[in-house]
Amino acid sequence: MTVALPRVERVHITVSDNDAVRPGRYASIAHADAMLDQAFATVPAPEGRPFHLLVGSVHWRDGYELRPRVYISARFVRDAQVDGGGILRHALLRAARAQASADTYRGFHPDLIAHHTAAGRAALARIEADAIDDEARRNANTSTWRPPSLLPDPTAAIGQLRDRFAGRRKLARAVGEWDDDERARYPETNHADVRYVINYVSLALRTDVATLGPEAGAFVWNHWLHVRETVETLLRAGADTDVYEDNEGLWVRQLPALVSLLDDARDERGPLRNGRLTFRPVGGTGEPYPPWIADLRGRSGVYVLRAPGASGAPEIVYVGQSGSDRLYETMTRHFQAWRRWNNWHRGRFTEGHDPGLTYERDTAEAAVIVTAPQHSLTLEARLIRRLCPRDNLSGKDACEAAPF
Repeated sequence: MTVALPRVERVHITVSDNDAVRPGRYASIAHADAMLDQAFATVPAPEGRPFHLLVGSVHWRDGYELRPRVYISARFVRDAQVDGGGILRHALLRAARAQASADTYRGFHPDLIAHHTAAGRAALARIEADAIDDEARRNANTSTWRPPSLLPDPTAAIGQLRDRFAGRRKLARAVGEWDDDERARYPETNHADVRYVINYVSLALRTDVATLGPEAGAFVWNHWLHVRETVETLLRAGADTDVYEDNEGLWVRQLPALVSLLDDARDERGPLRNGRLTFRPVGGTGEPYPPWIADLRGRSGVYVLRAPGASGAPEIVYVGQSGSDRLYETMTRHFQAWRRWNNWHRGRFTEGHDPGLTYERDTAEAAVIVTAPQHSLTLEARLIRRLCPRDNLSGKDACEAAPF
């Protein structure tokens, strides 16, 4: 009689040299492989050294574990595609096949060879059984496994994600006045729940942003990176079973804001509208800059400044950028009490903006979009065209009429 082998319970991806790989917990080998396939399609592995290191662990329901440590090259990815099982499954099968082969241990004592090859055959049986079981589950669903997506209806997708936990976690109500009581209610998820949510949304966005325009996709992904960094900071303290410290922020503000951005991003103009830029005070004169500004050190991106106009109402006054990882220094110079360089008025500076423009910190506000260095100039030009800032000199001749 054939004894059914235990199923895989979870997979952890812990370390990767590939920036597109999302470390975290996954429900199955197939789930992790879907993420890895997308990641290595986004950031291809090198043809030779240095390879991309991948470290993880696979846990079966009976406590059995495998801890792969894989060095991935472009050839490895191609071999995995030929093997048909995905990058992680290919790595596991290759290691198990090598361990199960007696040729690997030539010259060793027969008892040692028998021990190692038996362990290799056991691992091989579990991996192959999981592949068969996974195929059966896919066939039962009459479709192949696909990465998650938040499109075409982000509201429904996040709603389903919320409902996943609402049935088994206590519901709380957000503080403040709410017209819609349903939107004000959120599940008190724990650290493990939130880690699942962050992994799920990150995996979905990897697929979704590729379907948007390049700038709209970058805007949405940049927003999510900031959310993810904030959440992961809170997750570092405490155990998986602890209630997450900012459930209200996650379910009532951060995820709905992502939904709004995705809805807008399908309209190419949406993400760059004034209403979608998050303006914040820069602090009073003589005070230290707020933490969100201090965090811009060593980054590249675009900044938009807003100050009171002639009527006293706030207006967009300046758009600038740094593509040399000096976003903090470039933006804060506008709040320093220095005089214009006289030579600027003589035409010696031709980059299109006055290096001496300054604004009162007490009344000014700023919005920032962090980008890769190579994208900051393009986004700056587009924002100037869309926002028509009062004090920029170049690019305004291409301002779009009535952009809002």
